[in-house]
Amino acid sequence: MTTVNMVDWSRAMVLVAIGIAQAELSRRTERIRRYVAETPHVNMTSVWIGAGALLLPPALAALVTVAIYGHLWLRIWRTMSTRPTYRVVFSAATMVIACLTVSPVLRACGVGSTLGTTDHDHTSFATQWLRSARRSRHSPASTVC
Repeated sequence: MTTVNMVDWSRAMVLVAIGIAQAELSRRTERIRRYVAETPHVNMTSVWIGAGALLLPPALAALVTVAIYGHLWLRIWRTMSTRPTYRVVFSAATMVIACLTVSPVLRACGVGSTLGTTDHDHTSFATQWLRSARRSRHSPASTVC
């Protein structure tokens, strides 16, 4: 279990605030895209949720996901026939599961529980991955972590 401190709560609140602000600022565009386009649409929620998954303990990252998806549902998607409830719930659940798996993967790769903690040497995940890839050039399967 990862302990949650005030810095984590502050980061979570900032990510939720930025995610909601971005959704509000692009609300009209989002509605028009969903009504007009019949193709799958990608929005910016993954940016804020991805940042939360990397910087926050898993429970807070999941909370950020639920808060952002809840806001999107209430303000944008609820009245849209092209966005049924089950799809929103499935997408949010998928993102929550992804948030819960980031921390164990980071620990397994030797980075730490999150990138926001000070229990590692602040070497980025990409740098560590490149180092391990160089050490094992003949074994691509071992370069994952």
